[in-house]
Amino acid sequence: MAYGERPWDNPINWSFRIGRLFGIDVRVHIAFILCAAVLLAMEMPKPGSGVSRSFGEVFVDAFGTYGLLFFIVLVHEFGHCFGARAVGGEADEILLWPLGGLATTDPPHNARAYFLTAAAGPAVNVIFCVLTATVLIFWTGRSAAVPLNPFHPFRPIDSELFFSLTAAQFWAVRFFGLSYLLLLFNLLPILPLDGGQMLQSVLWSARGYRKSMEIATATGMVGAIVVGVVALFIEESWLLLMIAVFGYLT
Repeated sequence: MAYGERPWDNPINWSFRIGRLFGIDVRVHIAFILCAAVLLAMEMPKPGSGVSRSFGEVFVDAFGTYGLLFFIVLVHEFGHCFGARAVGGEADEILLWPLGGLATTDPPHNARAYFLTAAAGPAVNVIFCVLTATVLIFWTGRSAAVPLNPFHPFRPIDSELFFSLTAAQFWAVRFFGLSYLLLLFNLLPILPLDGGQMLQSVLWSARGYRKSMEIATATGMVGAIVVGVVALFIEESWLLLMIAVFGYLT
């Protein structure tokens, strides 16, 4: 097998390299592209639906949102890579796929290094949220412009303010909402999410590595069930259901 080739019998290898930055290969999984296409198709106005949005408007909205998501997830994963390197570990690859990103890191085998590596990703989202929220507050003159409701992450707390946003402010709100959602999602105490890894690292210091993994795994399974139950009562909750199934099985 030539250098750089990967066995395609493993679906995780169905990806292609798009570049290399800071000594880290960035790869995109084919499913990431397919998911984007499916989401775009789902957003298209249906005949007889009464929706007046044109194809161009829907395309720009969907493409812009997915572009922001791509950027946020990518920087989030670079956060993990830099976190691993900061504690003396290594990082050489990032894979972007439908449920987010996977950074290939190898931190030193101790609780502190694992915790900091895991926490470095959400730290990126915290920075994004704080900066964007600050900009929105000063830009609009209203703290209610920041969409803090996780069930409506793309609408300001003051819903009437939403209709008076400029195009640039609209995309700033969208950027905050995506960063905010990814932060909350990644902090769920479900392995292999960052929250689950951080929980396991904290337990590691007190209970040892093996016991901490057992507790974190059990906690993650319970958390996945809770997320799944919540998803049943929320409209258009297919993504939450996917997260619940993924978290439970892993």
